[in-house]
Amino acid sequence: MERAFSDLDRDAGLEIAERSHQARQRVQGSSYFYGELDLKAQLEVLARAGARKGGVFVDLGSGLGKMVLAAALPGVFSECRGVEILPELHESAVKARGALLADLAGRGLPPPSEVSLRCGDMLREESVADADVVFVFATCFPPEVMSSLETKLSEEMRRGARLVLVSKQLAGCCADFVPFGDNNGYLSVGQTHSKWNLDCFFYVRA
Repeated sequence: MERAFSDLDRDAGLEIAERSHQARQRVQGSSYFYGELDLKAQLEVLARAGARKGGVFVDLGSGLGKMVLAAALPGVFSECRGVEILPELHESAVKARGALLADLAGRGLPPPSEVSLRCGDMLREESVADADVVFVFATCFPPEVMSSLETKLSEEMRRGARLVLVSKQLAGCCADFVPFGDNNGYLSVGQTHSKWNLDCFFYVRA
C-alpha cells in the first residue's frame, strides 16, 4: 500500500480535491474537502465490519481509493468497489491501483480481490443492493447530502448488510438500521497526519 501511494498522502488528496472543486463544483456548498483514515484505522474498521468470504465491499466517495484497496488486499471479499465524484481523485486512485497490482505481481504475492473504481455520483450511479459492507467517509457531508444518502441506503441495502459511517450518525428516522458491536457500534479511529481521532459508527440493516 505504501509504495502505491508514495506520492499520494492526505495532503495531496486534499489539494487535488480542493483544486478540482474550485475548477467546477460538482456538489452543493463551498466546503468540499478530502479526508482519509490511517492504515491502522482502516484495518480496525474492516476487522470490526466483519468481512465475509465472497462478500462485496463498497466505498461511497472513495477518494484516492485507499479504503477500497485496503479491503481488497486480504482477498476475502469477492469484489471491492469505489465511486468518486471528482475526476482528478478518481484518476489518481486508478493509477494507485495499477501500481499496487504491479508491486504485488513483482514480488510474487497473490492478487487482491477484484477492484472496481468508477467516477460518478455515489447517490445516483452506484447501487449498494449487493453490498455486504458499505463504507462512507461522511465528515464533510452537508445535511442535504446525508438525507439523500440515508434514503438511498434504506432503499437499497439488504438485510444483514453492514454500514460504516465516519463522523456522522444516521438520523432517528432510519429505524431499519441498528448499531452493532462494542460500545453500541462506536469506534474512535485515527486519521492520517492528525492528532485528532474521528468517530466511526457501525450499523447493520435489520
